Amino acid sequence: DDMIYANFDVTVFWGKTVKDRQMLRESAVQTDFSDLPAIDADKVIVELESEEEYRYVLAQLSPSLYGQLSDGGKLCLVMHRNASKFNAIKRLAAQWCISITDIAAFGDDLNDVEMLMHCGTGVAMKNAIPEAIQAANTVTETNNNDGVAKFIESNIL
Repeated sequence: DDMIYANFDVTVFWGKTVKDRQMLRESAVQTDFSDLPAIDADKVIVELESEEEYRYVLAQLSPSLYGQLSDGGKLCLVMHRNASKFNAIKRLAAQWCISITDIAAFGDDLNDVEMLMHCGTGVAMKNAIPEAIQAANTVTETNNNDGVAKFIESNIL
């Protein structure tokens, strides 16, 4: 239902502007996960305090789910095993008859590495984590310095 369920205040991670914080307050529920509604969820976000806690979260997951580190290892995104950015790209590419080699993907975190590696052009942001930079073909400016727009203007348009 377009809600975010997390065990932390999501505005701390993603509320960079007043507008962002307001939107997040309207679409996020801070919870200990004991009271989740009986509806399908796209993603559950868990704030991690340690590598040990990450391993604990992974051990609790059913085989149909996986946990992906994000935000420099501070968060665990729990999703269906088939839910990934690259799987979404593959599905849309097939639907629109576009070759994966003709797709540019932009990313900066662990959950972007797969698509950066396998799309035709993987573009890491200058402020990306080392794993994303290593997976990419090239690096552009930071996301705060219009890196995606600058790459598109100089390489695609």
